[in-house]
Amino acid sequence: MHARIVSVILSVCLFASFSLADPQQRQSPRKAKPAEQKPPASKPETKNADPTAAKPGPQSPTKTAKADNQWALVVGISKYPGQIQSLNFPRDDARAIKDLLVTAAGFSEDHIRLLTDDGAGDLKATKQNILAAVDTYLAPRVQPGHEVIVFFAGHGIAQGLGQQAKSYFLPVDVDAQSKEALERSAVDLEDFARRLSALKASQFSIFIDACREDPFPGRGIKGNTMTDVMSRGLRITHADSTTAQAAPVTSIVFYACQVGERAYEDPELKHGVFTYYILSGIREIANRPDGRVDAGQLANFLRDNMQKWSAEFQKRARYAVEQTPMMVATEVHGPMFIVRIAQIAANPPSPPTTGSITLITSPKDAAVSLNGKTLGTAPIEKDLQPGEYAVRAEAQGFQATETKITVVPGYHQEFTITLKPTGTNASYEKGVQFEAQKLWPQAVASYEQAVREDPSLIAAYERLARAYTAAGRYRDAVDLLIAASDKSPDNTALLARRSRALGTWALQGETPDASINPRPDKAVRQKDAGREAVRTAELAAKKAPDLAIVYLALGYAYALQASDQAKAVSAFVRATTITPDDPEGYCGVGYSYRLLKQYPQAIPQLKKAIELRSDYYEAHRELAYCYHASGDTDQAIKEYNTATGYRSETDNSGEMAGNHLALSALYTEKGQQVGGTEGQAISQAGKGHETEARGYDPTLKAAMKILMSSGVSSRMTSYLPSEVRSLVNEKSVTVPGGIRIPFGKKKP
Repeated sequence: MHARIVSVILSVCLFASFSLADPQQRQSPRKAKPAEQKPPASKPETKNADPTAAKPGPQSPTKTAKADNQWALVVGISKYPGQIQSLNFPRDDARAIKDLLVTAAGFSEDHIRLLTDDGAGDLKATKQNILAAVDTYLAPRVQPGHEVIVFFAGHGIAQGLGQQAKSYFLPVDVDAQSKEALERSAVDLEDFARRLSALKASQFSIFIDACREDPFPGRGIKGNTMTDVMSRGLRITHADSTTAQAAPVTSIVFYACQVGERAYEDPELKHGVFTYYILSGIREIANRPDGRVDAGQLANFLRDNMQKWSAEFQKRARYAVEQTPMMVATEVHGPMFIVRIAQIAANPPSPPTTGSITLITSPKDAAVSLNGKTLGTAPIEKDLQPGEYAVRAEAQGFQATETKITVVPGYHQEFTITLKPTGTNASYEKGVQFEAQKLWPQAVASYEQAVREDPSLIAAYERLARAYTAAGRYRDAVDLLIAASDKSPDNTALLARRSRALGTWALQGETPDASINPRPDKAVRQKDAGREAVRTAELAAKKAPDLAIVYLALGYAYALQASDQAKAVSAFVRATTITPDDPEGYCGVGYSYRLLKQYPQAIPQLKKAIELRSDYYEAHRELAYCYHASGDTDQAIKEYNTATGYRSETDNSGEMAGNHLALSALYTEKGQQVGGTEGQAISQAGKGHETEARGYDPTLKAAMKILMSSGVSSRMTSYLPSEVRSLVNEKSVTVPGGIRIPFGKKKP
């Protein structure tokens, strides 16, 4: 038996505001891979045309049935109280969406709840009214088989790092006087998703246009970029769909941009750019026989037209502009229709012809094969032709798991495969449940009990070691994996994991360790951990010379010492030749070249890793360092912005502060180069990023140590505040992270 979670990720994010007279925008990092198919591109709308208006011409009219089984919650907030920066068009965007649903898609007025900042009574977009719209308006009305559309336009933000990261939508009555007040008064998107999941609907279509400009004034073009926390916060998991009798619930979530990007408003369009192309796209792709609007085709339309808009807009701006929308869906078994429009488009685009997937396993790093071909360790991204495929996931200590997946053209699907251990007990199962709920202290206690009950339960050692590392208990993780590999000396995967745990511990230096377990006799000392990591990885390579994970471990171990970094390159290269579809080896090669200051060699390796896995946080961060050290300001800004978007990938405040401090210096440098009013707005963005950096690391000492050890501080010195320049010295720090990446947890 296995558990499988299916998600779909196409290219569509939350949004930002821009005025030509006062540019308020920020570069957008990551760009989604375009689909392999090339349908005829739709022509962009005439700039001042109303995209909600019916199009004249040879379109075929059809009578759209009244949408009695469809409901909508539409929210738009333009004006915010206090110090929260107001926006231009969210209120108008929301009203335009409602008008389209009523006039063209067969919705009745009483099937739509419109909440705005200027609404009266229960139609004002307060937190209470937004939640009540789900609990008291939709809940009693939505029945099995019904479909729900949700549209949010306004400010969205993310707070926290790592396991504590959360995403919020800001209602009109948000209190921004303090971090605690903001979190208490904002709409928690995970909580909102849980409320939606309680509805009886069979399909959800959600549009989030909320990553616009920075919600706090005085930060120039600094945008409020999309985060991975935001993109993962709205996942619909219908409770009833777990039963054998219940039909699976389909959910589609469109975002105005990719992680690390921001979304824009354009006064010439009189809308948020994302919303403008939603409105025009729905009309332009309405297809036979009944005006159906397919989610995959809409995603392609949005991507193509918004990329054209970005290219045109960049001519008006003095810095890079990129806004690539993203769509995430679950339980996809074929084309999904959002609405049906009364007037069929004259020339609807050809349907997409290819799809793509991301394969994820639980536990992480299981070996994955597709139709018998080994791909590497999860997560893996792959472009495929439509059809059914056999996926197999394997990990030592776990039962091999096979499942069938269906690739749908036009969609990027995410499949999570959960492996069962070869042996188990009740404590282990409790630990897995606690881990799924992010209740880490309870998960650790359960896994510890599972090991006591069954010292041969390798799966429990694996999960417990990961939990120890996440909690900063590096020494405890080392001792645990040494004990586990001593019990199973032929388990080369455990040896590789042991080597990497030793390397991570060696990198901590003087960083406080949260370990609390008593140590065994003759335990490895931290000062010897690096040498022991190399010895253990070399032993694993001798035992399994054709196993990629042992060469990854060997590369990490060799990278610990400058004298061995050339050997690290060779080890990582060997891993890529064994599993050429696994991005981790390419990231390791690029990282090793970066340590050797061979940036031209590092960059293509890191780009290859990102090509294979677009959400690879470490690869984006390393690529930012390489571009920064090489003097490529625009590309460095792009990659740093992407890295800052992956808030859930690190709980290291010094590391995140370093990313923002680097952006501060780069924007300051670029502002000085551009000059004038536009240059001043760019420099203000630099000050905004400095403020962000100080929010994570008030003294910026940890941030500067990280940037110095990464080889970029010499390019930043002239663009840093005077009090920060004094921190520049030759002392470097090393930090945890599995890959020998020079980051460490900020000292308290």
